[in-house]
Amino acid sequence: MAGSGARPGRAWVIAAGAGIVLIAVVAGTVLVFRKDATDEPERSAFASRLAALCDDTRTKVEALGRPAETPIEAVYGGTVRLGRAFVSSARALDPPVGETTDAKEMLAQFGLYYDGLEYALAFYHQGNQDAFVRIVDGALTNLDHAEAIARRLGAPECARRPFE
Repeated sequence: MAGSGARPGRAWVIAAGAGIVLIAVVAGTVLVFRKDATDEPERSAFASRLAALCDDTRTKVEALGRPAETPIEAVYGGTVRLGRAFVSSARALDPPVGETTDAKEMLAQFGLYYDGLEYALAFYHQGNQDAFVRIVDGALTNLDHAEAIARRLGAPECARRPFE
């Protein structure tokens, strides 16, 4: 079929068709994954206020000083005091109806984290480094849970730790 007016071979038609399909798929994928400001879900007023509380608390904790450069009593004691104030303020927020259980659980986990830090500090004062480390590790598990719930609630700022 090598002459003028000859029809293209079957392989060429299949390749051209596949190319067109590939272009359509890539273009469709780009449109689906393109993020416009209007595509982002709106954050609830609760999530916005919670995020602001977390940012404010983190800034205050950072002002206590870096743990490696500041006496442990100042860092842990101050973190517990500020953290409990955060939990108290966050309890006053009004979560959306479908998020009340998660909000309560998040605040309970944050509360357990701060309780753990205070408990660990007591063992530090007694000179029991092993107990101090173990209790802080346990408290960090509570913090991890609280942060995961905060992300689900639309406040990822609450999962940013000081000095990160």
